[in-house]
Amino acid sequence: MRRRIALIIETSSGYGRGILSAIVRFRRTRHEWSVFLEQRDLDTKLPDWLSTWNGDGIICRATTKKLADAVEATGIPFVELTDRREDSPFPKVSSDDGSIGRFAASHLLERGFRQFAFCGFKREAWSLRRKVSFLETVSEEMELSERFIYESPWYGA
Repeated sequence: MRRRIALIIETSSGYGRGILSAIVRFRRTRHEWSVFLEQRDLDTKLPDWLSTWNGDGIICRATTKKLADAVEATGIPFVELTDRREDSPFPKVSSDDGSIGRFAASHLLERGFRQFAFCGFKREAWSLRRKVSFLETVSEEMELSERFIYESPWYGA
């Protein structure tokens, strides 16, 4: 039996296309999947078909609460791909931001750098997790007299 899976992931960004590319590679091993995808960007309105879609699962990058609520309201099982919120109650797949921050700091320390700065985004949970682990890793290796932190507003959705 073919499982019908909707992908609600933006096709307009490199990040979204990267996720879709990985799903396509996985899909090649799951011939029982029938995948539905429409072109969209991060700001696209809710899909008109969503409330009446009768599928088996949804993989969604719900960048807004409105989209997350609409997907949840379908009652169809879904996996969340957005790591912008700490409080998402849904099963999710996301980056290990703590490891990313530690890896970046370790990489610089191993190369002998002794002055550090962190550039991130204000009010973004994923950026905060990376900043915390970056600063902790650097602090474990050396005394920091000054910490340079730059956090810009996030204009993505």
